[in-house]
Amino acid sequence: MNLKYLLLGLMLVCASALAEIELSPQWTERYLFKHYPHFLKNSHTDHVLAFYYFGSWQDYTVMGMERVKGDDYTPYYTVLIFKDSKLQGFYKHVPVFPSGINEKGELFFSR
Repeated sequence: MNLKYLLLGLMLVCASALAEIELSPQWTERYLFKHYPHFLKNSHTDHVLAFYYFGSWQDYTVMGMERVKGDDYTPYYTVLIFKDSKLQGFYKHVPVFPSGINEKGELFFSR
């Protein structure tokens, strides 16, 4: 077998493995600490710092971040929108988290 084709095959396998990152609450926490540490500023004083998965549609994934702070245990919810494995946008201080994503890619909420 030609070495050139072997190397090309290995590069394609590695590229497809990188493209198939499975987003999870744990992955999201590490991603934010690395790329967007301002989201987690002073999180060491939170009563709760939790991450949630709400679903995927095509290349988009919706994750949630809950922070409970202060003497009155005030919850703060942030919805994070990823495309592939890059943060595309977020909604800070939403009143409630979504329940999931429907087949059209629309977020839905519990009644």
